[in-house]
Amino acid sequence: MTTPMKIKIFRKLIPRYEKTDLSYCALLHLAAAMITLNEVMIIYG
Repeated sequence: MTTPMKIKIFRKLIPRYEKTDLSYCALLHLAAAMITLNEVMIIYG
């Protein structure tokens, strides 16, 4: 599964409900960090 497909799991990011670009960017970074952490936990278990 590619990263854009994984980001679709975070439903709040798709319709972009955030009022500011900074808030949206922060949520996008948080989602990416959570995806990365999940991948690392799977690899190093």
